[in-house]
Amino acid sequence: HLQCWFAEEGLAPGDRVAVMLGNSAAHVHLIYALVLSGLVWVPVNTKLRTAGVEYLVQHAEPKLLIIEDEFDAASATID
Repeated sequence: HLQCWFAEEGLAPGDRVAVMLGNSAAHVHLIYALVLSGLVWVPVNTKLRTAGVEYLVQHAEPKLLIIEDEFDAASATID
């Protein structure tokens, strides 16, 4: 249950969660769970690379970044 997992991760309503996933039913399910939890969905374009992802993360200041393995290299240098 994603909503329970968000709470276990210490997320609270209003917290931002950056999401870099390909199009899928699971992605839609995740967005729905974020909304139901009161969290703010921050979509990350899957075509962005390190500098673009870094810029977005620095400005959006998400509490959590959910990223698909195939895009993991784009976030390699993000702290």
